[in-house]
Amino acid sequence: MHHNLNLARLWLALLAVSTTSVHCKTSSQDVSALNVMYSSLNSPSKLSGWKSSGGDPCGDSWEGIKCSGS
Repeated sequence: MHHNLNLARLWLALLAVSTTSVHCKTSSQDVSALNVMYSSLNSPSKLSGWKSSGGDPCGDSWEGIKCSGS
């Protein structure tokens, strides 16, 4: 019985995590700086997900960008 209870708790935790959506919003100044840097590097294809204008590096998972906090 104890084993089944632990499995049920694990299932509920996984379900909660899988249904939680994360909405990132990077500051517009940071996005603009990254856009300029990307453009000044001649828009290298290795930087997948990057844009020369707009976007959200955290929400769109730009290559090489790791986000923490708000």
